[in-house]
Formats: sequence, C-alpha cells, structure tokens
Amino acid sequence: VEVLTGIRLRNAIEEAKALPRRDCFGGLRRHLAHPAGKVVLLSGLRRTGKTVMAKQACAELPEAELERTALLNISQGRAVSSLPVYALVDELYDDGYRCFIVDESTSMIDFPAWAKAMVDGPAARGCRIVLLGRDSLSMWLARREFLEGRCNEIRTTRIPFHEWRRLLGSGGQRLTVKDYVRCGGILDFDGLAADPALVSEAACSFRDAASVDFYVYSAIALNIQNALARHASGTGFGILRPLWEEGRLAEAIARVVQDQNHALAQQALRRRFAQSGFFEAYKAAGELDRKSKACVTARKEAVLQAIEDRLCLAEEGIAITRKESETILKYLRRINVFEDADVLLMPSTNPEKRRGLPLYEEKTRTLQTQPGIRSGQMQLACGIVWNILHINGSPIAKQDFLRASTSVVEGQMLEDTVFADLKDILPEDCRLCRLEWDAEPGESAEFDVAVIDERNPSAPRTSLFEVKHADAMRGEATKHLKNRQAIAQVSEAFGKVVSRTVVYNGPTRRRAVLWVKADEFLGAIGSDPEAALFPQLSPRWSPEVPLEPWMQAMR
Repeated sequence: VEVLTGIRLRNAIEEAKALPRRDCFGGLRRHLAHPAGKVVLLSGLRRTGKTVMAKQACAELPEAELERTALLNISQGRAVSSLPVYALVDELYDDGYRCFIVDESTSMIDFPAWAKAMVDGPAARGCRIVLLGRDSLSMWLARREFLEGRCNEIRTTRIPFHEWRRLLGSGGQRLTVKDYVRCGGILDFDGLAADPALVSEAACSFRDAASVDFYVYSAIALNIQNALARHASGTGFGILRPLWEEGRLAEAIARVVQDQNHALAQQALRRRFAQSGFFEAYKAAGELDRKSKACVTARKEAVLQAIEDRLCLAEEGIAITRKESETILKYLRRINVFEDADVLLMPSTNPEKRRGLPLYEEKTRTLQTQPGIRSGQMQLACGIVWNILHINGSPIAKQDFLRASTSVVEGQMLEDTVFADLKDILPEDCRLCRLEWDAEPGESAEFDVAVIDERNPSAPRTSLFEVKHADAMRGEATKHLKNRQAIAQVSEAFGKVVSRTVVYNGPTRRRAVLWVKADEFLGAIGSDPEAALFPQLSPRWSPEVPLEPWMQAMR
C-alpha cells in the first residue's frame, strides 16, 4: 500500500487539477463538504475517470483539510488482506488525518466487510472516506449487504455523448456522434486520453476488435470474477462455481457480452437485408421462372439460418447453461454494462380491429452503456456474416457488404445513443420507450423513441422520434411520423402528440416534422434537457412552417 500525504500528495494531484470535471463530480464535492457519517463508493468500469475525480476532489479541499488528507493506493497486481489496510488507516487517524481516499480498494479480500468497518469506525468518527476501485461488482455487493443507507454511490460507467465530447474535445479535437458510436464509453479516443499521464494500458481504447476484446475481458469479465472470488471467502459464486473451478468463468462472461451484441447484429442485419433486395445478387439476370424463384428463396433462408446459427452463444466451444447465462447477465446489469429499455407493442392502427384489445403489451430490449464495445463487436459479427456469404458462393463484393453492414450497425448504435442519452435526463413521471406495432402491413407503424410525459396528469403529452443514420432528408424517414392513424392511436393511449422529430446526420431543418442534426441534438441534452425531450416546443427548434391541418386539429 502506497500512502501519499503532504507534498507527495500535492505532486500527485497537480496534473488532475486542470482536467475537465465529470458531470457527476458535484456529488463527490457535496459529500466531502458534508460527509454525514457515510462513505462514498466511486463505482465504475476502468477508464471512466474515477482516479482523476478523486484527485480533483483533493485539489479542491481547503489547505487545512488537504493537510489532513491521505491518498492510499493499493496494489492492483494481487489480492490484499484488509486487516493491514484498516490498521494503517487507524494509525493515520491517530496522527491527525481525517480524510481518506482509498484507490483500488476492491483489490482487498472481502472488500464489503472492510467497507462496513470503515463506516463503523473512521466515518462514524467524522472522517471523510472515499472508496474507489476497478471491480465495481464488489461495490455493489458492499452496498447490498452492509452499506444500504450508509453510503453515497457515484457511478461513472455511463458517459453520454455531450459529456464525452466535452471531456475529450477540450484539447481542440472536434468529435462527432460517429466518433462516439465507434469509440464512446471510456475516456480515450484513438489513444488520446483525457489524462494521458495516467494511462498505462496502450490497448485500453476501442480502436479495433482486439482492444475491445481486451477491455471486455480485463474491465468486465475479471471485474465480476474477482469480486466473487474475494467476497465471503469465495462462497458467493453460486451457480457459477463450476465455471470458476474449471477456469472458464471470465471467458464465459466475456462470451455473454459478445453474444448480446452479436444477437443485436444478427437481428439488425436480418431486418435490413432479408426484407430488401440485398440477396437478389443470387439470381441470374432477367426474369426467373417460378421454380428458380423458389430456389432463390430457399437459398436466402438457408444463408440467414447459417448466420443465426453462427452467431449464437452455443458456438465457439463455450458450454454454459441458460441459468448460468442469465446469472452472468444479472451481474452485467449490476455493474451497468447493460441496461433494460422499454418496448411497448401496440395493436393495429385500425380502430375497429383494436377494439377491445389492450392499449399495448410491454417487453424490454437491451442497451449497452458503452457504445464502443457494442459497435466493435457488431462489426466483428458483420465479418462473420461475410464469411458465411462467401462460403455460400455469394457474388456480392466484400466491400459492398461491409459498407452496407457498417451502415446498419451505426444506425442501430445511433438509435441506442439517442435513447440512452434521453433516458439519463428523464424527469420523474415521464416514461421513455420504443413503440412497435404487432399488426398487418398497412396497419402498423414504429417509433424509435417515445417520451410520455405525465407530469400534468390532466394533460399528458407525447414526443415521438425517428433516428436515421443518413446524411440526407429522405421521405421514408417521416412515413410513420405522418401516419394520421398511428399518431391518433398514440395520442389516445398516452397523451397528445406535441413534437415529432427525425434525428439524423444532416443539417437541421425546422419543418412540420423537425429534422435535427444528431451532433446538435445530443450535444444540447446536457444544457437544455427539456428542449431535447420536446424539441418542437422549444424556441430553438420550433417549426418555421405551419403544421399539417390534421396535426393542428390534434394539438
């Protein structure tokens, strides 16, 4: 354990002073001003700014408080016994120190019990305690078992686009949503970090598939494995114990992360290509007779099935049960790798056909909080799909396929980014979801994002979004937003539709349906959240032309 106090502490925090602050830094500052007998758990995956935040908090302390502050750096290379660390804190307390920042605290064996001892001891005596470490599942276990109501937890894993651009663009870089989709989620962009002097792992970015795999294994899989191994003498593995004993647990965790992203890629590619002319390259020039058309159809389905089989979890020799996979997913949600997003399934837009049916059915889909991981692994899935097409004799050029599939991946990631960033700012009594229809063609619609505002129960209202990975305005992007029956159905179910927006990569156009540039829209979320939730009600993006008469009548 390295202890930094006095001049050594001042030297250690000097570089962090000038770095921009995370949006969640205010919570850490408030706790240090009023500790109230609690500890701070600074929880998040690697490369999300925890150590820098702790040093910045030290730098803002009054001089007299800084003199009584100790920064303890615990070795990352091996598990450390908690008893000597607690004894060291006691010695420092006797020497007059009253603020303790403990970095890599989750490296300690049985961290949750040690954290409880810190609350019962130094924190109860009025000390300021900040605990941080890379194994964020250990933080969750500590809060669940011992610290509920006795800690303030600050989570750093989620870095929305507007914050990511502010932190990494402070050096003059002009970063876009396309950059965020490709590399977002950590404070590193193509090797240029927000705090270069504090980066020791050259592979700790999302610049390619290998670096994504390295991060998933080291920051996520080992996070969960180490937390379970060091907790309660290793008795907390439960159903995952056989994987641990066979030395396959970390590999299985990494594979479940990959499987979630491969599944999304498979769904997106199937939706994009199976319903278009993408596979038409299989047929010869000219009209095909009925028999030939049947062969083409059968071939297409066989290829799609091969893609689905190749991307499923059972491949790659990883033998895990469904219960094991579900347990791993539960832990991945605990450490904010994945989040659930609501999907509401609507009946037909035809009022007669939906008479007597429920307004909607609920289901969920999965969001990944770090888009660079999902983007990298979905791109890898696209490579797997290409290999299958090539083996099956596809005449489609590789470059054409990769260009089209990359567009599919980036489109899905842009939609997820808009959803996740709006979710971060959602007020109480508001709901965020995707709206889908379970109905026949011509009686259905789909809205990528819907904000349902019930803050005024007597006048609920709805804001609808379509998200398109396109640089130009295309009419099909507004097809559902101009569907009178769908808009009327949404208004009936959730509240009057007062804003309709297409988020895309082209210039902003304030028409009856707002077309807003993704960089502009996502960049404004942090500074004007209400405008982001209801763009057409804000002066910034209100329509410059009259709404359609039927829409005016609804409003």
